[in-house]
Amino acid sequence: MDTARFLIEVQRKAGQPADVRDPLAVTRVFLGACSDGSEATVLRRLIRALVSGRGLFSRADIDALTNYGARLGAALIDAHLRGFYKDAEWRAAMLAVARRAG
Repeated sequence: MDTARFLIEVQRKAGQPADVRDPLAVTRVFLGACSDGSEATVLRRLIRALVSGRGLFSRADIDALTNYGARLGAALIDAHLRGFYKDAEWRAAMLAVARRAG
């Protein structure tokens, strides 16, 4: 599925975004705690898609997200749509979580 459809499916699965003040910071901590799992990979790809506007996802990506992971994803999507972070902050977060994965 394309990025737009994936974002809609994440929001649908989440129901409500996670109630966090700084979604990028909370997601980075979460990814640090579960850096090797498929859920972490999907969240990293979600951040990359929000930065680039591109990405291909599958139903398995949606299924890999726990309720909390989906809610974090929805909070990231919401923050992106509201312009909560500057582009440079998104890029820095993308690079930070990519480094942590490698």
